[in-house]
Amino acid sequence: MSAFGILFDMDGVLVDTNPTHNEALIRLFDRYQIPYDQDALNRRAHGRPNSEWIPDFMGVTTQAEIQQIADEKESLFRELYKGRLKALNGLLPLLDLLQLYDIKMAVATSAPIENANFILDGLSLRAYFQAVLHAGDVTLGKPHPQIYQKAAAALGLAAKDCIVIEDSIVGVQSGLAAGAKVIGVTTTHSAAELKAQGTSMIIKDFFELGMDQLIGVMGTDDSN
Repeated sequence: MSAFGILFDMDGVLVDTNPTHNEALIRLFDRYQIPYDQDALNRRAHGRPNSEWIPDFMGVTTQAEIQQIADEKESLFRELYKGRLKALNGLLPLLDLLQLYDIKMAVATSAPIENANFILDGLSLRAYFQAVLHAGDVTLGKPHPQIYQKAAAALGLAAKDCIVIEDSIVGVQSGLAAGAKVIGVTTTHSAAELKAQGTSMIIKDFFELGMDQLIGVMGTDDSN
């Protein structure tokens, strides 16, 4: 089989941060006296950049207002998560294995650069990745395929020669729209929800993933 790359989302994939993001959102919504609706946030915000969901939920329209609220929310998140930093189970052994096999890897996250730096440097993960793309690197957020197209290109590969690993519905849609295979992680959505989007494989953590499984996913026939 020809060379392939792995494109990792960050929140909910490298780290199970979504409970902490939800905690930060609860505090943010309380601060602005806005009713908190977890189901609506899961449907319309999860996996999308702040610039896209904040106007919808917070009732602001100017770029300055959007950025202020985004900065508040992410500052709350980092403050809450700094004592909880932990890679998803099995991640480090998998990254070591991929590195041993010279598999190219990139991060493609909807999070701002500050969060990417906080997570990757806090867990000493940066050296594993040949590219790190964040919200500032794209003009169109997930489910648009732009971030995964750019992440693949940063590795010198076509998206069709990559596997995307995602936890969100919009992230799965983004990876598939880019032409990649997608593995779903059940940190945020159920296996049934992820499978319904067209994922090739579902895992609960990275102890379930090795080279045999990755090669099998790359050989999956899209017509099935």
